[in-house]
Amino acid sequence: MSFDKMFTNWDILDYLKENKFKKPTEVQEKAIPLLIKGKSLSVAAQTGTGKTLAYALPAINLIKKLEEKEGNNEENGAPLVIVLSPTRELARQVQRVIKGITHHAKCRVRLLASGESGKKIQSATNGPVDILITVPGKLHQALKKGEIAGNNVRMLILDEADQLLDAGFSKEIAQIKTFFVGPQIALFSATIPLKFEESRKALFPDVQFEELMLKGTHLIRQNIETFNIFMAYTEKQKFTVEYIQKVGRGQGIIFLNQKEHAAELHKYLLAQFPNKKFHLLHGAMTPQERKKSYNKFVKEQGILISTDISARGIDIDGLSWVLNYDLPFDSVYYIHRVGRTGRQGKPGVAYNFVTAKDEKLIANINRAIIEQDTLKIRPLELMNKSKGPAKKKAPPTRKAAAAAKRAKNVKRSPGFARKKTKR
Repeated sequence: MSFDKMFTNWDILDYLKENKFKKPTEVQEKAIPLLIKGKSLSVAAQTGTGKTLAYALPAINLIKKLEEKEGNNEENGAPLVIVLSPTRELARQVQRVIKGITHHAKCRVRLLASGESGKKIQSATNGPVDILITVPGKLHQALKKGEIAGNNVRMLILDEADQLLDAGFSKEIAQIKTFFVGPQIALFSATIPLKFEESRKALFPDVQFEELMLKGTHLIRQNIETFNIFMAYTEKQKFTVEYIQKVGRGQGIIFLNQKEHAAELHKYLLAQFPNKKFHLLHGAMTPQERKKSYNKFVKEQGILISTDISARGIDIDGLSWVLNYDLPFDSVYYIHRVGRTGRQGKPGVAYNFVTAKDEKLIANINRAIIEQDTLKIRPLELMNKSKGPAKKKAPPTRKAAAAAKRAKNVKRSPGFARKKTKR
């Protein structure tokens, strides 16, 4: 189905034509007609497939239809559509996409997130708004204070729904939805955890969802090459320097698990490469610091050193590679991290630093692969894993132990031209 068969609004069609969207992606072709019909929808589609437009275009189409029937929405702080995102960074990215559409199809789009100026927050709450893009905490606070009214909401969209329905957000989402009366619900996600359906039923027991599980959900795209680099834990900083010197060309992201380690690595690399651009992003930074750092990375390029705050939903054009300095504690983030590169058919590369300490993390990743039928990733393996139980030996001398340790470390540190697997 072509776009001109989905939409009759010329402003939307002009936007699509100007931006050279010739035909819909699979998720757009299947989701848009259902959303236009007013169906509540639960969509699972892999990263980089055009999910944002799949819900943004029907949302704007709905607003234009309501304008024809009811006139402009002039009630202050009473949006017709709300888009919920788990992070401020993703919310801002969604805002940029929707703003691009509304340059043609005139709608009032507002962002309500921490780190915005007081003037911008006031424009979202004190004036008329058609589409509100926000995060759960900020929205809940605004609803309780009466700064945002929920009585006018016709469509509620959850982007990265698997995270929003998880325990960290689910209680807040349950409280938020009590302010709305029967809106159309759209859930979009790249992964479907084991308890996703159970959480969805608990939060939306009266909603009949149309299910869209697209082929390739959870699948790391075939144009991403994956390299596993085996080393001792203490070698990570040294190998990061070697990686940047020999391999890490272009724009990339280095993922770590802990904010303290991210800050430490950022400081270390700035000292090692004073002429390169490094940017830092983690949850302990203030919203203003995070916004400034992310915008600089997008504008200036270079290398972003980040925790999993950047792993989900963020789409950066031209991202050449991802380096997993640490394997993620939560196995699903492995997919989201690697999914930042190789998007829209462009080639991408992912590197994993793997140490003996990662055995439990690798087991969790592999368990998730086994338990989730649609998670089609080859299991990760540790290099030189012992075949059977090790034989007991007499304690080595101090000199022999030191020599063995050096040899072991060399064996675990094959460099960046070693062992490649395609995912």
